Amino acid sequence: MATCEKCWREAGGNPYRYEELISTRPPCTPEESAGPDAGRCPVCGRMTLHQHCGDCMACGYKHPEPIKIKGIPLNLVPSAARAAEARALAQGAKEKP
Repeated sequence: MATCEKCWREAGGNPYRYEELISTRPPCTPEESAGPDAGRCPVCGRMTLHQHCGDCMACGYKHPEPIKIKGIPLNLVPSAARAAEARALAQGAKEKP
């Protein structure tokens, strides 16, 4: 299952702090768990498609294929800071003959 993006951000990316947060607080809403860049679920219509894996945090819908940035699977982009670099690499690859 995908991580709760709200808790992950509040934990500062620290997996131990994240585990502590999710075990001691009430569950976050599906919208909070999906993250600020969540998409709209084609099944339930809520903005709860997880921003990284594309699975719905509300109804359990599984995205049929990995979300990609310019053809690069998002799970291979190590961080948001490198997303721009990944897009540039993908764009450069498309332009080369």
